[in-house]
Amino acid sequence: MPAIIAYGSLINPTQLCASYPLTAPRPVVVRGYRRSFNQEPSWRKGDAQRRAVLNVVPSEGDCFNALLISLQSSSDFCELDEREKGYNRTLVEASRITRLDNISCSLYSEFSSEQIYLYVGKPDKRNNEILPSENYLNLCLRGARYWGKAFYKQFLQTTYVGSSPLSAFLQRDK
Repeated sequence: MPAIIAYGSLINPTQLCASYPLTAPRPVVVRGYRRSFNQEPSWRKGDAQRRAVLNVVPSEGDCFNALLISLQSSSDFCELDEREKGYNRTLVEASRITRLDNISCSLYSEFSSEQIYLYVGKPDKRNNEILPSENYLNLCLRGARYWGKAFYKQFLQTTYVGSSPLSAFLQRDK
């Protein structure tokens, strides 16, 4: 059974459950990528400056928290690929994924035989000069809060706006 790593709006249960027949999401940490608000939206609306949605880019020194979600079948990718049309679906090594509650060890070895995918923004859609779309940001923050205090805190620490963690951006943006 294939799986995806959800790290943006799909961590919000209203977005996740409304669209896809998915199995129980599992909170995880993904190593080797940095999550940033630096992606031009493909279908979401924003204003001239505040329109960025989340993206991940390879970065060996970084990690981010997310949800690992098993799909019912490979045919589920048709809808997901359409929704995520500004992104490339990329195969991720299971060794990069650890359980959220045990970050230092416990590789998700039970998924080593499965194909796990991550949606990585297309390079031509990256823009480090824009700020998060307010509606999208709030959707992601509500989703992160849903998964508990520790998940929310780590989301704020492992998500970036420019070179600053989201937690610092939110303090400045008040």
